[in-house]
Amino acid sequence: MAHRLINLGEHRAGWLQIFEHLGLMPGGARFLQTEDTVTAMALAREGLGIALARSPASDQAMRDAGLVACLPEMAIAGRESFYLVSRDHAALRPAARLFRRELLTWCAEEAARAGLATAQM
Repeated sequence: MAHRLINLGEHRAGWLQIFEHLGLMPGGARFLQTEDTVTAMALAREGLGIALARSPASDQAMRDAGLVACLPEMAIAGRESFYLVSRDHAALRPAARLFRRELLTWCAEEAARAGLATAQM
């Protein structure tokens, strides 16, 4: 493999899990380890390797770095679960309420595309 693969220590799933999912052997792959997404994207922007990114969390950072998805048609489910928590939905500031609504809408659309049931908004 000609390019280094940038692995993020903070992600439970990395390049090896991608290869496993695709049924590929990494062979002579060269890995570069970093601890955060910002650093991984900076390394990729400088041409030092190919980084994994989690959508939608990384979408803006990718645009800001001038990066594009190498394989936009390929998506692999992550191994983590994330929760959006707040003490009281009614007490959220308008921007946080808007973010929550947009995130829930996006999740519902993604689940519908994948044929999954969605949680109530």
